[in-house]
Amino acid sequence: MDPLTFRPWPHPPPDPAVFAPTPDAAATFDEHEELKAILRTGNAHFDTQVHAHITARGQSFPLFTASIGTQDPLAPAVGFFGGIHGLERIGTQVILHYMRALLFRLAWDELLVQQLQKVRLVFMPIVNPPMEPESAVMLQVVRDQLASRPFSLALDCHSGYGFADSIWFPYARTRRLMPHLPEMFTLMTMLEQSMPHHAYSFEPQSNQYLLHGDLWDHAYDHTPQGHVFLPMTLELGSWLWIRKNPRQLFSRHGIFNPIKAHRVKRVLRRHADLLDFLTRAAFAAPRWLPGADRRAQLSQLATAHWRPRQLP
Repeated sequence: MDPLTFRPWPHPPPDPAVFAPTPDAAATFDEHEELKAILRTGNAHFDTQVHAHITARGQSFPLFTASIGTQDPLAPAVGFFGGIHGLERIGTQVILHYMRALLFRLAWDELLVQQLQKVRLVFMPIVNPPMEPESAVMLQVVRDQLASRPFSLALDCHSGYGFADSIWFPYARTRRLMPHLPEMFTLMTMLEQSMPHHAYSFEPQSNQYLLHGDLWDHAYDHTPQGHVFLPMTLELGSWLWIRKNPRQLFSRHGIFNPIKAHRVKRVLRRHADLLDFLTRAAFAAPRWLPGADRRAQLSQLATAHWRPRQLP
């Protein structure tokens, strides 16, 4: 393989018409058009699939996944998801920003190409529930392309709760701590050592509030036995944007997204390192995943660090 070229999996590509720009701007939205532009540009690198079509406002939108990296089904993988709640467009923008940067880097970054020979990246930037079929498609993608592997990570990017950015992991429905707490604690420790000035609050979602029916709880609980699947959500602190620009409250999108251009750019810059960190962590998983002899000690440390709060 040419060191600066990467080829997608050899399965039949979608009809090229699905990537064409939408002539009527009123019949689409910016992130959908940007995703199609990225897939057109990266058609020699991305393995793109259309899993379903979403119907909204009388228009049909293809539900894309785009993957890149090794074809080894046992290799580690990372999934990046966005747009799960529809109106929360900033998470989609974070993923699109990373996808576009990857494509540009493939032209010169030989280390990235070598990395992709041992790891698989799966992008689903626009999931767009609350329609049930789209949730089902996302869970199927997780089952088939992530949790089916011995090791995988997932990051769901969207705007969320509070003034600060948070990384949450299961469980949401219960204050019980997840079985893979030692692995998650090790990952958090690596993040703090690699990015010591990051501003993320890294904790179980249940430390903040309980939520039944969470998709990532479901996906995690259905991971095949013996496999390690670590799903996380990047909760972008949307209250900060509203505090700085209270008029956003009167905009349907302003409640969930930064509106001013300089704030959007700041968000895109701030989180690129996190996505790159997770890609590298998946690549290097054999070097840091704790062995059986360390899991008990790490579990004690993690439990002390993330001890669930008492219900009032």
